[in-house]
Amino acid sequence: MGAFTLALLCILPVSSLRLAQQHSQIKTTEQEIYAHVDSSCKMTVDTKNKKLFLKSDTGNFVVSNGKVEDENGNVIGTTTPKPMICESDTGSVDSHHSFFIVGSSAPYLWSYLDPFFNKHCYAKANKMTYYLWFGEASPEMNTAYSTKGTDAAKCSSGLGSSCHYFYPIGMKKVLEEKKNVKWLVSMDLSDSWLNGAHFKDDALRTILTDDMSDVAFAAQLGQSRTFVNGALWAIKNTEWSKQWLADVYANRCGSMNQQSYWVTLLQHFQKENPGFTYNENAMSSYNGARSQMAAAVVPMLSPEQQIVYKTYRAAPGMSLHEPLYFGKHMMLLPNSAPIGSDPTSFVGFRGNRDGGEPVMCHRPMGHAFFKQKVGFDGQTDFEEDAEFDGDAVNSNNCNRGQSMCTGGATCMCDE
Repeated sequence: MGAFTLALLCILPVSSLRLAQQHSQIKTTEQEIYAHVDSSCKMTVDTKNKKLFLKSDTGNFVVSNGKVEDENGNVIGTTTPKPMICESDTGSVDSHHSFFIVGSSAPYLWSYLDPFFNKHCYAKANKMTYYLWFGEASPEMNTAYSTKGTDAAKCSSGLGSSCHYFYPIGMKKVLEEKKNVKWLVSMDLSDSWLNGAHFKDDALRTILTDDMSDVAFAAQLGQSRTFVNGALWAIKNTEWSKQWLADVYANRCGSMNQQSYWVTLLQHFQKENPGFTYNENAMSSYNGARSQMAAAVVPMLSPEQQIVYKTYRAAPGMSLHEPLYFGKHMMLLPNSAPIGSDPTSFVGFRGNRDGGEPVMCHRPMGHAFFKQKVGFDGQTDFEEDAEFDGDAVNSNNCNRGQSMCTGGATCMCDE
């Protein structure tokens, strides 16, 4: 054996070891992202005086009028020293259903007080705990965010801002640390709300039951070329779910977190069914993923449900009359009553093609309904591509003509 061969045999293990060490360091850095978020925060909301009171290990703060004050009343800026996940005081001790929203700065939150207070008052009326992510990423958190794993999904759009991925980071922490939470609903802060028609009937708990899949997205109200929309969806507290959220963060790509949801679903489909394939290059950009995703998922359905799915995707208005099960862990909730059943008995998660009222809504009821303010931290840039639930045929859906603070709902629920 020559000297060159001996040298090569010595060098290769060292190189492999170095690569393994680098990979391990990247994995460790990715896991560190969760340590940059303070989840000790407890929150009280005063809708009458428009104030939030936050108590945490980081400190005690008051959020009011687009500013953050310390406990001595000194304005410290528009965010807390580190981002916090704040648990509301609206829930009962056996509150197993919760929702999660992100308000990444005081000015952003103050731009959408009505939709925030709508959610708070719903939680209070139904004795439901919810979680608010409040605060911008610290410099240390952004440093950890910038280090992406080498085994992440292909991405042609760059990382984008860290605020785009506060949802999967925060929701994973909640599921890990709040063992009592069985279901966690992801809600966009600015353009989704709880429907006044179901403000006091506890319908959300009725829909999300223990026998459902780990991740539940839902058919929208009207026509859409998007496979599933990320403004309103739910996740069950399971080991699979927590790993899926971790992988969504690991696959972060660009300014639309929805893309990472889609790609990560495909990755997990492939783990479940090794024969499942998809076009990784097409999924590397948001527009490519959006055009590919609806067709890519078909093999995960049973032959019978493939027919149902294709009929749903092709039908005007896209009525879906039964849940669709994409393998063992992901489902799509219907927006119409089962065929042959009484349509008045159906309650949709986020849409009702039969003319009734869904539990949650995603669109302005009149286009002046929301005061769209682009900006403060870029959060509005990724809120679902303005793809709202709505069409002319179902114009009364979501109490159209009312506001999110009327029609049975309220945005002031404190004396």
